[in-house]
Amino acid sequence: MCLYLCLMIDNKLIHSPARRRSGRLIVIVSRDEIMVSRVKHNLSPEGFQILVIPDYTDIFKIARSRNIRMIITDQAVDHPDEATVFRALHHKYNCPILAIVHRPEYKVEHFINAGIDDYVFDNGNEIAFMEHIRALLMRHGVHVLKNRVEESNYFIKDICINPLSREVKRGNEELNLTSIEFDILLALAHKAGSIVSRNEIHRLVWGDNAFYNERMIDVHINKLRKKIEKDPSKPQLLLSVRGAGYKLNV
Repeated sequence: MCLYLCLMIDNKLIHSPARRRSGRLIVIVSRDEIMVSRVKHNLSPEGFQILVIPDYTDIFKIARSRNIRMIITDQAVDHPDEATVFRALHHKYNCPILAIVHRPEYKVEHFINAGIDDYVFDNGNEIAFMEHIRALLMRHGVHVLKNRVEESNYFIKDICINPLSREVKRGNEELNLTSIEFDILLALAHKAGSIVSRNEIHRLVWGDNAFYNERMIDVHINKLRKKIEKDPSKPQLLLSVRGAGYKLNV
């Protein structure tokens, strides 16, 4: 009876340290559903279990009962003493920690001083994003299939771009793009968050030897914007940068 009572706390089953499971658990501390879906899409097929929590309240309870392979923390999740939390997780449970940084100037120095293992800017580049996760897992002795990163999708806000199937979706809704529109969107996704000139878009989509027509690119961009923007008159995803080109806003 005593053992049963010790294991049932707040109506939840809590394993003692001696019974810690050896599974492939990744804990994500975030409220960002899009980022979570990206990690699940890439790592769930490899046998990783993804546990999502909104803050650090239960992180030590989880660490005591489960064998955490990695903790991914979101800059948007604030804690009054993150540094103490990170150091304790390292010291007691040897949990590698990866921080997701959405704005280059925000909290990078803070995360480094707090003792995280690595950080990555979430600029929509799916390949770079997953490479950081896989590299950190491998440094801590966790086997991952590196070639899966080549099949990764791009996630821009609530838009998912699949380079292999050439499909673009918002949630479960497929957006019907022409071949040229898809190629333009993919070219911008490769450099999400950065300005891409009209000349570079032309080179990436049509090639170096094709006739360059700036107005033609603007026409395709306008058509693309009508399909991916919720309100094309007030674009939030595909932005014009006066005198410079276009960029996907991440």
